[in-house]
Amino acid sequence: MKLFCVLISIFFINVSADDLMDFMEQVVITNKHIREAYNFNGLKGYGLEYVIKTIVFEDDYWIDQLNCMIAVPEIVDLGNIQEYTNYQLSMQREIKNRLQIPVPQVPDQGNFRTINLTGLGKARRTLTSDALRNIIRLIFAENQQNVTSRLICRFIGLFTSIKYEKLFTSTDEVLPDGLCIISDGANHVLKYRSFDGIYWQVEVNDVDYKVCLLWTQL
Repeated sequence: MKLFCVLISIFFINVSADDLMDFMEQVVITNKHIREAYNFNGLKGYGLEYVIKTIVFEDDYWIDQLNCMIAVPEIVDLGNIQEYTNYQLSMQREIKNRLQIPVPQVPDQGNFRTINLTGLGKARRTLTSDALRNIIRLIFAENQQNVTSRLICRFIGLFTSIKYEKLFTSTDEVLPDGLCIISDGANHVLKYRSFDGIYWQVEVNDVDYKVCLLWTQL
């Protein structure tokens, strides 16, 4: 127990108060920016849906990065706090560049010391979950041919992170029959598979056994 306490103390020494406050501020700003994108409706359609779909399609980010930008911003590695701050800045940049919505200003909230990160995560998910549901539904409703199984797996991974409020990652390699493996890194694994273009959650140890339609989970 004494060793554990010492390790925790050393770990937190490496995180400055300024870095932590900067991260909290950027999460607040990004949430406000996401809400403005959510309320945007223009030539490109609904703004937040357009931004999320585009950045997933362009494939410039790892699934872990997308999760921090879209699904679970409160799950951070304090030892790399600047990296997680940069993910928030990346989301702001994507919204600004794609929708021409400037990065919003937020009032100083006592150096953001009273901010509840869990609450900020939940607030973000209320917006991004709607956008992801609509994106996935539209992909299947229109049977869009340019959507690979790898991209579908990423969308499912993001939605799973939102649903369970945990950091899930998805397979990046193309697997047979559109098989998609989602994992939280703690032995919690979900599998989805395409049957004639329709995605089902399947049994982890028997990918031929259909558990539930993905559509109904949305």
